[in-house]
Amino acid sequence: MKKIDWRDHAKCIAYITLASIVTCLGFMIYINPNNLLSGGIWGVIAIIRHFTPQIPFGVYNLLFNVPLLLWAWKKLNLRFAVYTLYAMSLQSLILTMPASWLPAYTNDLLLACMFGGMIIGAASGVIVRYYGSSGGFEVVSSILRVKIDMSVGTMILLFNVVIISLAAVIFGFERAMYTMVSLYITAYAFNMVLSGMNAKRSLTIITEKGDEMAARMIAAIPRGVTISKGRGAYSKTEKDILTSVISRFELAPIKDLIKEVDPNAFVMVNETYEVMGLFKSGRQKVNKIKLSDVELPVKIEKER
Repeated sequence: MKKIDWRDHAKCIAYITLASIVTCLGFMIYINPNNLLSGGIWGVIAIIRHFTPQIPFGVYNLLFNVPLLLWAWKKLNLRFAVYTLYAMSLQSLILTMPASWLPAYTNDLLLACMFGGMIIGAASGVIVRYYGSSGGFEVVSSILRVKIDMSVGTMILLFNVVIISLAAVIFGFERAMYTMVSLYITAYAFNMVLSGMNAKRSLTIITEKGDEMAARMIAAIPRGVTISKGRGAYSKTEKDILTSVISRFELAPIKDLIKEVDPNAFVMVNETYEVMGLFKSGRQKVNKIKLSDVELPVKIEKER
């Protein structure tokens, strides 16, 4: 039987609790007082409450999310389901409280969109980063994507398009456009927190001077380089394939180094959202190394 790591669960619950509180504050201070809509279920609830304002927002949140979660319970990872149930219940409780005890920012609609979207997106990203969610369309999309062969992001986008269209009819086109701004900022902040704040660059270099290139790179930056062998399908030429992960600050000098060693090298640079294992974080000093200063493999020394 697998041992339960209670310390890890406690850490995740603590982050989800804090992020759920911040999410609700962002909504109650910036979004709701300005008749803007959030994405997903909260947007649907805001439209319904426009006609039935006497029922608290949190009650609707429970009424919509609990059936969805029960429907998807057996199909979800248990940890994800439990954390989602906790986050959704906590948010519903906070949203049921009267908003009069909070300051409502209504001075500038654009600033409300920006700060509300940024706060909700960042906090929601923290919840998902620690294995939970706020429920709603995320749960539905996770289940339906298997049946209709569509990504979760695409389905949520389609849901939000419907919400914005309804907002345009009910609240007017100006509010709908501000809602689009808020949803865009929410999505951007969500992605930044979830995967983009510590993004690295993954390098793939195809060259005939693999050993020389690797030696120069290792001497210039404190990063590992992996060399594998490859053969061109058209040219039938044997070449070295170098793989390395660097920070964005190291990309420009490494590109200059590659051009110096092998101007004909084929280089691919991809954004890598997360790196696990032995990787020294932070900005590293890039040394200016001459080729004569580098101790190259014996094979190259003989050829030279």
